[in-house]
Amino acid sequence: MFRRLIAAGALAALVAGTATTAQAQDQWILLGSKPVATNGKTSDSIDTSSAKGNYKAIRLVTKEGGVTLENVEVVYAGGASHNERRPINMNPNDRTRAIDQRDAGRFIDRVNLSFRSSSSREPTVVEIYGLQGRDGANATRTASVATPPPGQAKAATPIPASPTAPIAT
Repeated sequence: MFRRLIAAGALAALVAGTATTAQAQDQWILLGSKPVATNGKTSDSIDTSSAKGNYKAIRLVTKEGGVTLENVEVVYAGGASHNERRPINMNPNDRTRAIDQRDAGRFIDRVNLSFRSSSSREPTVVEIYGLQGRDGANATRTASVATPPPGQAKAATPIPASPTAPIAT
C-alpha cells in the first residue's frame, strides 16, 4: 500500500513537471502599443503585421489611463478574425485574460478596438502582447497580401491571363 502511494506521488510529480515545462516555453511578447484617444472616438486599430513569428493568443494591457472596451477584433493573416464581444473595463495597469487562445500559433495582422467614448482628455496607452511558443518565434509569414484596415481598399494585384487569338468580325 505504501509503495503504491509513493509510486502515485512520483507519477503525479512527473506529470506536473512536464506541464510546467511546456508552459515555460511559451512567453508573452510585446507586439505593439498605441495611445488611444477615447474622447469623441469609438474605435481604433493597432497594426501588428510587422511582428515576427506567430502567436497562440493575445492580451491587452493599459499603461496610462483607462478604457471600457466593447469589442476586440483580432484579424489574422488570410482574413480570418476573432471577435471578443463583451464589456472589458480596464483601469490603468490592468490586463485582459488571454484572448482567442489556441494550441497552434497564427500570424496576427492587426487588432481592432471598439470602446465607449469618454470625456477624458488624456489618451490611454494600450499595449498588445502575443503568447508565443518556441516554434512560433521561428515561423515566417508567406508572401501574401495583408488584409487592409476598415475603410481602406485592398491593393490591386494583376490577374494572370493568356492572350486570345484575334477573330475577324
